Amino acid sequence: AARDIQKYLPVSANKIHVTPYAIDPIYFAPIDETQLARVRGKYNLGDAPYILSVGVLQPRKNLPRLISAFGQLKKQHPGWPHQLVIVGKKGWGEETKTAEGKTQDSKIVFTGYVDDADLPVLYAASSVFAYPSLYEGFGLPIVEAMACGAPALTSNCGAMREVAGDAAELIDPLSIDDIARGLEEVLGSPERTQTLREKGKNRAAQFAVEVQAQSTLDVYDEVLRRVI
Repeated sequence: AARDIQKYLPVSANKIHVTPYAIDPIYFAPIDETQLARVRGKYNLGDAPYILSVGVLQPRKNLPRLISAFGQLKKQHPGWPHQLVIVGKKGWGEETKTAEGKTQDSKIVFTGYVDDADLPVLYAASSVFAYPSLYEGFGLPIVEAMACGAPALTSNCGAMREVAGDAAELIDPLSIDDIARGLEEVLGSPERTQTLREKGKNRAAQFAVEVQAQSTLDVYDEVLRRVI
């Protein structure tokens, strides 16, 4: 985002200060079985494990490739129990049409809009959080998922790579094969899953409200010193 501001607007680099986004503390709260049962019932998820995607349905979220990668894995592993759960209200473009056209596949669940209070539960119970977006200014759901203990998969470009660090499985968002590879890498390895859960929790802690507040205050202090 900082590079884009410099590229498209007449703003010098020394006037741009990047501070970390902060996530709501609810994502760090533990989840119990009662909450999980309630949310699974509310969104008709049954008992099957699931891959989770969160975001408004629009082209940059790259859902057609994610859905194709999921279909590819189903063919390679016929007995595979996982569902693909896509959370988000309809936006614009082909993703909305995709959502309407894929509802006949019982392994793909479109929940539509989800209450904020239910999101941490959905994150925490997911086998992997998949976020193969084509572009993000930050990618807040990545950190939300990590804070909830979900192993994360995201794109190897832009802000997403920067935000995820080494705490997520990185994939080429333009390659269906690589998205499928990344999903299989996580789902097929309990060791990799556990590593990502642990690294994700530590990474998410860097985006706490206190960190954002202090970073913002530091910028104000610097500007004040310049003025004085």
